[in-house]
Amino acid sequence: MTTILSLVLLSGALAAHGAPGLPDPSGQQDALAILERAGERYAALHGLCADFRQVIEVRLLGETKRSGGRMCQQPPDRFLMDFSDPEGDLVVADGESLWIYYPSTDAKQVFRSALDAVGRRFDFYQEFLADPGEKYEPTYVSRESASSGTLHVIGIVPTRSTSYERAQLWIDDASGLIHRVRIEEENGSVRHLELTNLDVDPALDPGLFTFTPPPGASVLER
Repeated sequence: MTTILSLVLLSGALAAHGAPGLPDPSGQQDALAILERAGERYAALHGLCADFRQVIEVRLLGETKRSGGRMCQQPPDRFLMDFSDPEGDLVVADGESLWIYYPSTDAKQVFRSALDAVGRRFDFYQEFLADPGEKYEPTYVSRESASSGTLHVIGIVPTRSTSYERAQLWIDDASGLIHRVRIEEENGSVRHLELTNLDVDPALDPGLFTFTPPPGASVLER
């Protein structure tokens, strides 16, 4: 399993807050307008939780890895990815450090990185929606129907160095939230992330974003 660092998750204003729908696209020129509007909505959020399903196609090895669980974020620097599949795996940002613990792989090994070093690439807003016109060449790909309504599919190609070559975002027309992400990484792997049961501005216990290495586990700095 690879880390969520090249992804996601979060911040945005929803239809529940009375936000208007995203621009109705008439061509590729509207892709940037949709990203900018979604960025404004994400920046207004105080927190977000969602169920996630993740599929990673490791093409070099011919393998497909699947995982899922519950994810929460409290801007600007608290994040939790709590896996139910594989059960017990965790990614936690506590405001100072990013902790990665995958007992499904090695129960005696914990990875720790300083947030100042890794940045906030686990944050959808920072990674995909902050200053999109400066970071990406966006393209309007299509619109799709979903249970929540209409999703705008936006393709983005980074104009600066990143860990991935291109991505697609599925952005809900009514809420402005990202529901799906597809990322083509530099190593050839393709990551798919789908979010469901989104909970906007939930009451979050600060203890949710803490992590204590289990007794006997080695903490590897990176």
